Amino acid sequence: MNRTFYDTTLLREIEIPESVEEIGQYTFSYCRGLEKLIVPERVTVLGHEAASNCNQLTTVVLPENLTEIGSKAFHSCQALTDVQLPKNLEKIGWSAFAYCTALKHIELPDSVKIIDYGAFYHCVNLRLSEHLPQHLEEIGNDAFNLCYFTFDNTIYPYISLPAGMKKLYLLAFENCQVSGLIVNNPDMEFAEPDNRDAYRFNVLAKNMWFVGYAGSTAQQFTENPDHPGKFILIDDYQGQIMPSETAA
Repeated sequence: MNRTFYDTTLLREIEIPESVEEIGQYTFSYCRGLEKLIVPERVTVLGHEAASNCNQLTTVVLPENLTEIGSKAFHSCQALTDVQLPKNLEKIGWSAFAYCTALKHIELPDSVKIIDYGAFYHCVNLRLSEHLPQHLEEIGNDAFNLCYFTFDNTIYPYISLPAGMKKLYLLAFENCQVSGLIVNNPDMEFAEPDNRDAYRFNVLAKNMWFVGYAGSTAQQFTENPDHPGKFILIDDYQGQIMPSETAA
């Protein structure tokens, strides 16, 4: 199903046969009247812009077998307020929910491994559960950029990154209420920015605290003269440590 209902403005609701195994790129894109979308159980991947720019879409039901939400799948679905992500989901593609400005709540299942570039960019009302997925391995640049209140409901102003986290693009947390990161993997890679993003990257790094192990990549990252950061040994971390309470 590629472009099957593309720009079908009068379509409000559709019952997709359970025999359907694929919803490809642009299948429901620009269906501006679409209000409800129920994805069949056999579908494992939502394609690129599968349901982007559906301005009236308020209800989305995703199957438990879904493992990937493709790039820009729900981009600019500005009426969407809540999405229940399936427990087998592994990847949220780039800009998958970008500009879903009414989106208020998403619980990320522990199965998620990749939150790609700009996945929740400019979701200004989004709140997340208090922890990131247990099996998370990578967070892309701008994944939560301009999500002003996304992490406001966490217990502490520091985000704990799972022990299995392999790679972080730090700009994922630009323009968020995040004061610091607890880096539980001593070998986690801090991805270097492109030249165009270097200034943003360095400013963010200098203003964030990093909690980690002695000799870890987190400590090495804060010792980089381009972005001298503020580091706390994980054994010394007491929970609510504010930047003003510890010298860099």
